[in-house]
Amino acid sequence: MSMVAVTSAGPHGDSKFEVRFGRAPYFILLDEGSDKLEGVPNPGIEAEGGAGVKAVQFLMDQGVKKLITGKVGPHAKSALQEGDIEVYEGSGDRVGEVIEKYNQGRLQRLI
Repeated sequence: MSMVAVTSAGPHGDSKFEVRFGRAPYFILLDEGSDKLEGVPNPGIEAEGGAGVKAVQFLMDQGVKKLITGKVGPHAKSALQEGDIEVYEGSGDRVGEVIEKYNQGRLQRLI
């Protein structure tokens, strides 16, 4: 199975889903094999520039293969493609709701 990251405003599964990628305060990491969730701060959020690219590098270091978010800028998009990370467009208020839609195959793949 693979690791999935969801952009989030907070560190928990019931946190608000964040549509921004590079400036998302947190990533919720989901191990598809165990359904275990872990909230981790986004180290790219403090970057003056290149927040998305820094966030992509962080996700690659965590072994993430799939990302659920809203908006991805052009530089982050290129980095995600180079890192071979699939991107899905999330929709919903809470991270748990977005994960449920993902598990049901109801999210559109962007990259």
